[in-house]
Formats: sequence, C-alpha cells, structure tokens
Amino acid sequence: MFSFNDGPVAGVGAFNNDAPNKADFIISAFDAEMNLLESYDIWDLAPIKIPGAINDGAFRGIALETSLISHFGITGYLPEANDLAFTSTPIPEPSTILLLVAGFLGLVGAGGKKIFT
Repeated sequence: MFSFNDGPVAGVGAFNNDAPNKADFIISAFDAEMNLLESYDIWDLAPIKIPGAINDGAFRGIALETSLISHFGITGYLPEANDLAFTSTPIPEPSTILLLVAGFLGLVGAGGKKIFT
C-alpha cells in the first residue's frame, strides 16, 4: 500500500507487472479514512499484453475528478509496481484561459506605457 503523506492526489498509477492467470491483479484507490474510491482487476479491464515478452509490463492507474486519493494498493500473484506517478487536481480549462488572457493584457498594457512615455 502506498500512502500520500503530503495530501491526497487526483490520479495515481505505476508501471505494473504480475504473473498472468495466477490470481486477480487488482489496483485500488482509497481516501484518507481507507474508504474504497475505485478499484479494478487489470486482467479483466485493462490486460497487459506484450506478445513474446517476459517480465515486461505496462502503466496502469486510477484518475478521479478531484484530489481524494490518499492511498493506492496493488494486489495479485507476485505483483510488481515501478515508477509510481501521481497528479494533483488539474487547473480547470476556463481558469487557464482567463489567466492567459490576463497575462497577455498585462504585457500589452506594460508595453503600451513604454511606447507612449
């Protein structure tokens, strides 16, 4: 079980590998009180298929709309997770656009003052 001590995140995943067809291979996301937020069996919903390869894997994870994930778990038959990655809640698109427009107008206003003075 991985815990995010600096606060909850919106998305988490890792480069995963497991022994196929030996047992369920499940990733799960939990909130701070260990309530299950989302869980799925990788072999059922997002199987790792790498023809002819041994000990290879693929990135699998869970993403939510808001930062609620405090713990991330992986279970299976010899499960392995490398390169854990996580993300906080992204800035909503309208806010990003407004921020860019305000910055542009600020630059235009500052540039205009230099021209006219």
